[in-house]
Amino acid sequence: MDPLLWCAVGLALIFLEFITPGFIIAFFGISALGIALMQWLFPLPLAWQLGCWAVLSLVLLFGCRKFCARVFKGVSSVNEVDDDGKDCTGETAHVADFNETEMSGKVQFRGSLWNARFEVPRKVGDSVVIVRRENITLFVK
Repeated sequence: MDPLLWCAVGLALIFLEFITPGFIIAFFGISALGIALMQWLFPLPLAWQLGCWAVLSLVLLFGCRKFCARVFKGVSSVNEVDDDGKDCTGETAHVADFNETEMSGKVQFRGSLWNARFEVPRKVGDSVVIVRRENITLFVK
């Protein structure tokens, strides 16, 4: 295949990434651009081109997707908390609102207000320690 055709396919796949969710298709497009360069430097038969494209696509997809997704999605360390909650366990937050009948309220943590469930009654302004996180609720003591 002609290197210009590989370039066209690569750019089309990268453009397609902008209108589809998931951040997957771009790696196939980047691989196609890589094959275009390779084909320009070292012409290979079509079967080899397709094989190299498939291997390069998978290597990029599984090797770079997690890192690139964080960069392109703009993940901020200010509000980022791992799904398992380990990132905030043991850290301090401050009570912003407290409902004694439900033992719930809001805490100020990393510049944001979070829903909170309390083990013991607290007053607004008290410091609390985060025990765990479930979705958008912090459990504090």
